[in-house]
Amino acid sequence: MKRFIPSITGLGVGMGVLAGVLAGVLGGCSTDRVSQVGQEPRAAISDAALASYPQAPAASSDRVQAAAVDHPDLKELEIFNLADQSIPAGRVWVNGNFLAQVNSIPPRGSVIVKYSNLLEAGRAVNDLKQLQQPVRKVELQTREGLFKVQGPAMK
Repeated sequence: MKRFIPSITGLGVGMGVLAGVLAGVLGGCSTDRVSQVGQEPRAAISDAALASYPQAPAASSDRVQAAAVDHPDLKELEIFNLADQSIPAGRVWVNGNFLAQVNSIPPRGSVIVKYSNLLEAGRAVNDLKQLQQPVRKVELQTREGLFKVQGPAMK
């Protein structure tokens, strides 16, 4: 089966990393063309490839109050907003190495993140589901900083 892999000659390092990640991910996809990968997966892959875990330690805050429940049998993580105000869109970090973009979490609401959407930060193309790692630490990153999430509890 012939695969289309774009040339990265002359592209910047960031684009080279993105092209490498896309090529690696497409090795397991059912598509033969990079152009057939949707915009949302491309954005997630690009974000993970260029991301690095924040150096500042996670803070506890009255502004961001959240708790996580791990559903290992379902291969998903649910994050609950415990406050009466929305948590802005940002990233969820798991174990300080895997991340996923999350939309704003409404007051007293929740968001579900599938293990397969938690991509390893940096040049690797793994996700939490592939590596079968337990969820030990969950944090939320917004424009305001990195925040601790209570838990995870297991269900």
